[in-house]
Amino acid sequence: MAENSTWRMVKNSPLGDTFRRTRFLSTLRSEGKGVEVLASQIGVSVLSGHDDIGLGATTAGKRFFVLGNGASVNDLSLANLETIRTGISVGINAWPLHPLIPNYFAFEFGRHSMQPDSDLSYLVRAAESKLHNTSSSRLLFLRPGKPASLGAWVPLTREGMRRSAMYGRANVFAETERALKKDLATILQLIAGGKIAPAVLPDNGSSVVRMVFLALILGFKEIALIGVDLNGSPYFWEESRFVADQNLPLHEIRRSQGDSIATQSTEERPFSVSDFLAALSPLAHTILGARISCANPQSLLAEHLPLFDFSSAGHQV
Repeated sequence: MAENSTWRMVKNSPLGDTFRRTRFLSTLRSEGKGVEVLASQIGVSVLSGHDDIGLGATTAGKRFFVLGNGASVNDLSLANLETIRTGISVGINAWPLHPLIPNYFAFEFGRHSMQPDSDLSYLVRAAESKLHNTSSSRLLFLRPGKPASLGAWVPLTREGMRRSAMYGRANVFAETERALKKDLATILQLIAGGKIAPAVLPDNGSSVVRMVFLALILGFKEIALIGVDLNGSPYFWEESRFVADQNLPLHEIRRSQGDSIATQSTEERPFSVSDFLAALSPLAHTILGARISCANPQSLLAEHLPLFDFSSAGHQV
């Protein structure tokens, strides 16, 4: 135990900065190869910033909206939704239940999924049903992990296959605030130099974090988090004020009450999502000139991030 404690201290000290950078770069390479292999086996694209899925050519002057599943989604007015439509948006996890069709639907597989998950299959079907309503929406899938991998994949329609992309993730290795800020600065400098592609996104075990990094890699300067509440509120579809999409068949999404704040837990990650983004936000502004904000003043993120003001967001930045 003493040796482990000593190693952890050294790894997170300035002496360990080069080690953590080397491990992160090694993970980027190995995960990238894994994504290429599995995507080829399934027959989908690898997420790229240079094709119609990456939308890399459309970032100038646009905002990037990360659409979470918190109850504050139901506070969005029609004008707010129209503002989101003027930008590029990604709807996370159960977003297909919402009538607004984003540019991306982002899905991830359960860690222990050995076969297609019923809830995920339903949500993917719901997203696929909306693809015919727009030519610009895509499905993004985090590479399913081992041991299931291919076995956990949700079968797609032909159109779904054509408009899907897979990506991987590379967790940071920092375990202290000092080391985290150092590693994030290194990652952002790599992004500034074009050294990190969307095929593998930096991560802290959170869809929100990965999508923020996707926006940064694609070159967005304004990133707004919508419905990322992290405060124990219900999911948006659980509230009576939610206006459901009448074209979707009824289906009960089986998620426990604690899932809505699970990303705040540090049982399986060194930093909560709010602490991670609190460290990332000022560095992203300094190194990349990017502003990360949140729209819900009751979100835990409001303690760390600037508030996104819909009332003054009628025009593109």
